Amino acid sequence: MNKITFTERILENNDEFSEKIYDIEDRLCTIEEGAQAVTEYLKRVELSLSLGIALRRCICDLYGTRNSDGGYTLRLTGFDDMMVGDYLREGYDIKKDDVETYVKFCLASNALYNTDGNGECRLNLTKAEFRRLLRLDTACVRKKVFMLSFALHMNTYWVTKLLNDCLGEQSYNVRDPYEIIAYFCHTHEGSHSYPSYLELKKKYDAEIAPDAAENTQRDNYTYDANKKIREEIENEEDLFEFLSENKAEFFKYSHTIYGEFRAMFEKAYELSVTQNISNDELFDSPELRTVDQIKEREQRIEEAYGIHKIENKEQFVRRMLQFIPRATEKKERKGRTVIENDFISIRNEEGGEAQDRPKTTILPKEITTNLLVRDRLDDLLTHKKPVERKDLVFMKFYLFSLEAKETYSYSDYQAFLDECNAMLARCGMSRLYAGNRFENLILLSLVSSIPFEMFENIIDASFINEPGYDGEDGE
Repeated sequence: MNKITFTERILENNDEFSEKIYDIEDRLCTIEEGAQAVTEYLKRVELSLSLGIALRRCICDLYGTRNSDGGYTLRLTGFDDMMVGDYLREGYDIKKDDVETYVKFCLASNALYNTDGNGECRLNLTKAEFRRLLRLDTACVRKKVFMLSFALHMNTYWVTKLLNDCLGEQSYNVRDPYEIIAYFCHTHEGSHSYPSYLELKKKYDAEIAPDAAENTQRDNYTYDANKKIREEIENEEDLFEFLSENKAEFFKYSHTIYGEFRAMFEKAYELSVTQNISNDELFDSPELRTVDQIKEREQRIEEAYGIHKIENKEQFVRRMLQFIPRATEKKERKGRTVIENDFISIRNEEGGEAQDRPKTTILPKEITTNLLVRDRLDDLLTHKKPVERKDLVFMKFYLFSLEAKETYSYSDYQAFLDECNAMLARCGMSRLYAGNRFENLILLSLVSSIPFEMFENIIDASFINEPGYDGEDGE
């Protein structure tokens, strides 16, 4: 089964998650027997629409004419026709086949649409960068999608499709003024270029950008903004009127999304603390016989441990990420030997950049960079960074793990999917998407009879080449 067909099947059967995931399990066979098999599976591109294929499809649909042999003739104003093969054919090599032709086309398109009045191409995407993106059998970051949208003169349909297919993310974010400006450019031909986008961004930053004091937000903004941006903004004057009227909404976070994350965090924090507290610590008798006793216990826990103050996040994060292997390393400091035992840092070469140090994990980069480490957690809770989809999904999965059972039934699995999808919908995001590798990993873990342990085993099995780590618990 080729990559594009499977992705299309995912989209067509959007309401049948259980059927899709159990189909995945059938194909893996060894999911219960070895986490290494899952790790190797996730490294491949069977379940995700790779960026390289997605770009080929976009270019061929926007600029190509289908040939009788299954290939395409690409036409661009002012340039000779270019011929490429069928990117869906059996054995098509994403790293070699037609790469140079597509690179030539991308450079030509970028020059055609993004050259300013002085003859300078304002979007600095080099030949090497296009080549790397076209060879990628993984997805890419959101910012890169928007750069490619101008290089290839995409419309809103294709921008949304790339965001959904490759990243499993929401479409244009109406709380990000730059993405609103990009949407305006993509829908107005006179402004559909990177130079125009830069000028509008510059004007916004100079005249409208909110400061930290302007953080009053209103209910229903997301719904109202989506409707107005798509139906009522017809020119640049309308655009800046909208941006000015709603600048308080661009204060880096959504109340709805933050509220969902904060509620899950507080519940997870409380469970993490209270699971380590025995009833004997709080009562003469370990038995909890009445509602009043339960309330008294909760009150004593709150008073004794300051649960709602949430002061000891370091311990919480270390427990939340306990599945990341630990490395013990001896260092000489000020004439004495210091033994350090800490989480192994996560880094790899999947992004195409060579590194001097050995890579730590063989999982794809879009999995390892979605884990919620301490610094990021602090930034999210203090509004220094906006809560993103990956934060919601991971915290939901961690919360699910704290409600641990000896065995899991199909109803437990389905309940998690329903609750997680409902949460994402409340936040204006699409349902769990198996083409997103991080969410794929969680969905694969869920079909195991020991979901969180399976998740831990997959992460653990992926760590390699780390001095001091022997594959055990690192202690």
